[in-house]
Amino acid sequence: MMVVDMGSDEKQDFISELPNEVLTFILTKLRVDEAVRCNILSKRWLGLWKKAPHIEFNAKHMIRPITQLLHSRESIITQDPFFYPFMQRGVYRYGFVILQLMCRHSGDLSSCRFLHFKKSLSIGEVDAWIKFLVDKMKGLKHLSLECLPDYGEDADEIMFENEINKLCISHGKFHSLSSLDLINYTMDSWYAFEDCHNLKILKLERLHLDDVVLSGILKNCVTLENFSLIESTGFMNLIITKSNLKILRLQDLCVDRLEVTAQNLEVLFLDSITCPVKNLSIYAPSLGNFESHSYSISSIEERKFVMKSNDILAYFIDLWVKY
Repeated sequence: MMVVDMGSDEKQDFISELPNEVLTFILTKLRVDEAVRCNILSKRWLGLWKKAPHIEFNAKHMIRPITQLLHSRESIITQDPFFYPFMQRGVYRYGFVILQLMCRHSGDLSSCRFLHFKKSLSIGEVDAWIKFLVDKMKGLKHLSLECLPDYGEDADEIMFENEINKLCISHGKFHSLSSLDLINYTMDSWYAFEDCHNLKILKLERLHLDDVVLSGILKNCVTLENFSLIESTGFMNLIITKSNLKILRLQDLCVDRLEVTAQNLEVLFLDSITCPVKNLSIYAPSLGNFESHSYSISSIEERKFVMKSNDILAYFIDLWVKY
């Protein structure tokens, strides 16, 4: 608590004089476990987290202390059979605590972020959380979901374990969102995006999905204005036809065909895109900002096949279609 000595016996507490709206905004910058702990500061802070418009649930900071300790150790320790039951109980408890906290929230929740373990996918917790938010929190507009590596895994491993980190969300559950981030999942269906007419911002990072799923997602996001596709695999053709699209970011992708038709596209960012240049087509007559890189891929061998900026702009200028 910030208290200033006024040069006498009187001390002024500036924090306590702040309106509740400001204190609540401060809490939105904290994880939910940190925000709840602010209850102990004073009566003024008691229950303020329940009014926060944004909540972040982070599994690594919400499970039991022994589990947090084990997650900070080397993988050889976290995979020890003796410790595994403790970690499992921590993960299960995390899902229950999330439901409790969401039930107690009484404000207008407009934004929510989940960082969870794979176990929450396999037992259907993630779908349950989304159903609760969509059905109970009518003002929810921004959602971020990320599957975390657990039990000593490397982050690069989890994207390819298709059956374990498969994201299964009920039909049309994203329809009311205006912003969505999905990180580290396998998707075999686009049905969660059905009638997704309000989505303006979509970020897909480290996803594994095929051409049908990717096409279905883009087809249903009819008002999309900002789209990012990063380090994702499984599809061979990337065809983006969006009249409302203004910002497009494509990074670390390997495709056989890349077509972009965006009448109002203003910003295009390409980073380490592997694609036969003869199969590249970009129509963006309103483009005002173009940025291209080819050094995100660390392997020198892989870099040889990545499109260079001069290939796109100089030698293949005719691919920037003009009508």
